[in-house]
Amino acid sequence: MRRPLHLDVFSGPPVTLPRLLDHLSERWWSLPPRARAVSIGVAVVGLVLAGLSHAAATPYGPPTRVLIADRDLPVGHELTGRDLQHTTWPADLVPDDALSEPTGRLTVPLTAQAVATQRHVAADGLASELRPDTAAVPIPSDALPALTIGSRIEVVGRDLDGRSVVLARDALVLAVDGTDVWLAVPRGVAPDVAAAGASGLVTVVLLPP
Repeated sequence: MRRPLHLDVFSGPPVTLPRLLDHLSERWWSLPPRARAVSIGVAVVGLVLAGLSHAAATPYGPPTRVLIADRDLPVGHELTGRDLQHTTWPADLVPDDALSEPTGRLTVPLTAQAVATQRHVAADGLASELRPDTAAVPIPSDALPALTIGSRIEVVGRDLDGRSVVLARDALVLAVDGTDVWLAVPRGVAPDVAAAGASGLVTVVLLPP
């Protein structure tokens, strides 16, 4: 009986592997069965972890550890490890001056879940531009129209019924960076302005100079 043509590929001498692959093949089959099983398990776990790491990456860069406030912290508060907690943010969204250690005394309020930066504890900069009865509050820049340093504005939020309410009158724009607009507002309304900014339920009315 004639041998089917499709089986001819299996006839003839064994395929000669490159020396390195041949050596690795011999080492692999010389391992005990349990060692081979463990090696396969480790390889599978490595592939899964690599896949999860790739999935965790975002268009804004790889995850980076940052310190965020555990709660609202007032001006003058001395930072400790109990005030801040580590979390991960995409690298491109982390401020350049983010704190690496929970140290320093706040010269501007630090709201809950905000990234702690050098600007919060600097002895000059924003703090030097504040009057004694005011505080500097950051508002996410993507929640506001384009503003320039020195602009005077009214900060408008919403009450529980969805109606507009003025949170701060004659607020001063102190600084504009890549992620936040820093406003000088009266201390008494600073927590309300910060909360409205964090929730995204805030807008502004530009006042004449």
